[in-house]
Amino acid sequence: MPEIDDKTLLRIASALERLAPEHASKPTLDDASAFVWHIDPDRLIPVNHVNHVKLDLLKGIDHVRDILVKNTEQFAGGFSANNALLWGARGMGKSSLVKAVHANVKDITLIEIHREDIPSLPRLLEVIRNSGRRCILFVMTYPLIMTTELINRLKPCSKAALKAGQTM
Repeated sequence: MPEIDDKTLLRIASALERLAPEHASKPTLDDASAFVWHIDPDRLIPVNHVNHVKLDLLKGIDHVRDILVKNTEQFAGGFSANNALLWGARGMGKSSLVKAVHANVKDITLIEIHREDIPSLPRLLEVIRNSGRRCILFVMTYPLIMTTELINRLKPCSKAALKAGQTM
């Protein structure tokens, strides 16, 4: 077997470094006030402009709107708050309400997580815990009927959410 010189070893090492995936940095909440959570690898994609409507344009939901705004303001201020579940038929304004509240409450971060990424929620909650920021987790497109599969996906996440204490 021929002997390999230093120049050849350096060339091989350089080629391997180019082929190796970059070391993924840990996600942070530093770049924006709204994000979308993605996995494989875990990352938070900043949303620089959230498409929202003004709160006063949302009609027929005044009572619910006022409760959600007050609850979110309490939470953003570091006080205890309740988790919120908005449900209803498609097109009823649930997403619009969440985005409008986010736009009107200072010191709150909005994070959208897709339902298929729910199993990664404990990792996202760790990022939130390390950031010290108060966050609204926004999960879109849940079926109206809670299936056994969906309930089983959420069970392990509920314990992690209780530990995080910085999510609504």
